[in-house]
Amino acid sequence: MDIIKIATRLIACAVPAEHPLLSMMEFPRSGEGIAVPAAKLQEYYSAVKELFAVEKTLATSYALVTFEKAVIKFIAPHVLEGTQVDKAAVREFLRNLVTLPVTEHQIYRPINGVVKDTDCGPVTLGPFTVYHTNADAGPLDESMRGRLGMVLLDKSEHYLIKVEVKAREPVKALELANALFERFERTIRFMVGPNSGFTVSILTQNTPCDKRAIVLNKSRGSSEVGRGSSIPDLDIDDAYFHDAEVGYDRIWAIFDSTSNSELAKKLLLAVDWVGQSIAEKVPSSAFIKAAIALEVLLSPPKEFISASITFQISESVAMLLGTDSASRIRLETEAKRLYSIRSDVAHKGIAEVDSFDLVAMQDMARGVVKKILTAPALENVTDGVEMRKIFRLMKYNCPEIWTKL
Repeated sequence: MDIIKIATRLIACAVPAEHPLLSMMEFPRSGEGIAVPAAKLQEYYSAVKELFAVEKTLATSYALVTFEKAVIKFIAPHVLEGTQVDKAAVREFLRNLVTLPVTEHQIYRPINGVVKDTDCGPVTLGPFTVYHTNADAGPLDESMRGRLGMVLLDKSEHYLIKVEVKAREPVKALELANALFERFERTIRFMVGPNSGFTVSILTQNTPCDKRAIVLNKSRGSSEVGRGSSIPDLDIDDAYFHDAEVGYDRIWAIFDSTSNSELAKKLLLAVDWVGQSIAEKVPSSAFIKAAIALEVLLSPPKEFISASITFQISESVAMLLGTDSASRIRLETEAKRLYSIRSDVAHKGIAEVDSFDLVAMQDMARGVVKKILTAPALENVTDGVEMRKIFRLMKYNCPEIWTKL
């Protein structure tokens, strides 16, 4: 894998934060004085994942979101100064990340729907320990190495559940712990059965604080308390929600119409599936719902004979979101990779989905919806058959084979 090409692509995706391209852009990824415009997000995230895969040990001990923050800090000087990066600098960047030691982290989360004898002490179930925050305050404070007073528990948090994991940084530790907490919830559901009436929840609480977590680094003695602050109010009269450049004005028009075309109805359905995906607490379920949004729009009708729905959807994604042959090839490859994950979840029972892959699938689905809403070539298209005819024309509108590319 050519790390220089990857780093060069990353730098090319970003612009200085004051760049005029950022006006009217939809919440671009930004930091360190630079930003990635929405049109480049897919390519940027794809390159980040490729660089992340260069060092195999990174994936097991770093969260991809943490790695991406390090990447944006690394490329920022080159974007701002218009300079190139050399291989030695990229290798040093990766090496510095790998040299950070793997340490043990304790992760505590509120758990609802459980009770226990307050006199029996903490309850241990495999790698999990459940504490009553008042009755077990002594053992809990000992487990936290005297930091219970720093946590400032909410009065409603009567029980905490703890698990220990190994990682290089707290975000990955929380990611690993969340996967274990999900399995704990599913295991309890299995044990009590479908009609018991019991609901034990750690990650599936429908409250503003369901993202609250306490992460303690045992080796370094440091702690991070990720507390779900109250959800901020959304400025609903912001012009963003009617932005014609991304098709949001058309979404409301479709909502308000009683005589929508087949494609318009599918667009609204795809929007709904993406919304469900974003609201979904379980990553694997959220991933499937985002994939369904793509399938609603891009799957061929039954009368079409297609060697592979994955191929059909991947090619359509590339046609819609790509800007040239290179970007379309990358997008097709990325779509196929994401669909292999969808297949693993649906057919092999894989329950864990990387948060970065989930966001990539959600962003891809959102990008497809917005492009169909705004592309001039699709302005008068009313159904999927017409749209596929346009894709076919695009596909075969290429030079003759003996024309040098």
